[in-house]
Amino acid sequence: MGFATKEMIGEEKQLVTTLGLHIASLRAERNLARATLAKDAKLHVQYLYDVEMGKRNVTIYVLAKIARALNITLSELFKLNTLPPID
Repeated sequence: MGFATKEMIGEEKQLVTTLGLHIASLRAERNLARATLAKDAKLHVQYLYDVEMGKRNVTIYVLAKIARALNITLSELFKLNTLPPID
């Protein structure tokens, strides 16, 4: 659950950023404040901010907590139209 570091570049960084922006979009669609989603997911609000900004390389466990707080399945969380290709 560390920070996205300089080692994470290119496709990896793009994936983390895209997923974070998708989470922020899902939150906004539900008119949820970041603090509310963080509380519901049992995460610190700064941590959630870092996730949404693509600054955190999160675990599947954290993503499951976020999905649950958004009242969606984990598979729905990964339904992105803009996932970068993996070579």
